[in-house]
Amino acid sequence: MFGDIFGKLERAFETIANIPSMIADAIKNAIEKMIRVPLDGIMDMIENFKRIICFLQSVPLRMRNITSGMDNIFKGIAKKHEAIGKSLGVGFDSTSNLFMYSGEWAKTRLECFIHFILNLYKCIFFYILKAIFSILCVIILSPVKFIGGLFGIDMQENFDKAEKGLDMLDAFFYSIFGFHLIYFPESIRKDCFTCVRLKDSAVSNAADKLETTFNTKIPYIMTEEGGDPEFRRARNQFKETSVLVPREPHNVH
Repeated sequence: MFGDIFGKLERAFETIANIPSMIADAIKNAIEKMIRVPLDGIMDMIENFKRIICFLQSVPLRMRNITSGMDNIFKGIAKKHEAIGKSLGVGFDSTSNLFMYSGEWAKTRLECFIHFILNLYKCIFFYILKAIFSILCVIILSPVKFIGGLFGIDMQENFDKAEKGLDMLDAFFYSIFGFHLIYFPESIRKDCFTCVRLKDSAVSNAADKLETTFNTKIPYIMTEEGGDPEFRRARNQFKETSVLVPREPHNVH
């Protein structure tokens, strides 16, 4: 019983002894809180003030980016306007060029058709003669070509060489005597076998140029030459106004 009483008294004395320390800790914490809270607010205010100062210092630079961006927009609009006119001109030139070649192709072929029809009465004999000669060549040369193939000889190559030799001989003969050995006279060839007309390749080339114009040239004119680089630069300069550390407009592309 006395033990419990002494234990309680001992704890009471310890509590009483700790009272000054507890009071001191409470006062210390109160003072620290009173100082720290306002101090933290002051530090935040100083940091925000620094940010405001930095922003105000960068305002002229941000404004230069805005004005430069607006200038690039107007440049891009002007170039786009020029590109539209240039594209229309290029497209019209390529289209009209194709129509011109197509018209010339049709015109020359119609003229040749009429030319041969009108001369048919005096050319029919030579057409028959040439057809007979072609048939005879097939009848004579085909067996020779077949037999040569049996022995592994490329007779077509030999025929081509013989043809070139005859052409050379004919040209030499014509230069001396004024007429051909293996061709019809020039007047007959002009009336019956030859006619000046526009080649198919000319129309094909014009069509290829038209395709290139609309698929490659005009898109390039409307984009790279039509203000797109200026519009891209203006967009990047406007974005530069919202970054933390903006750059000079001439460094933004």
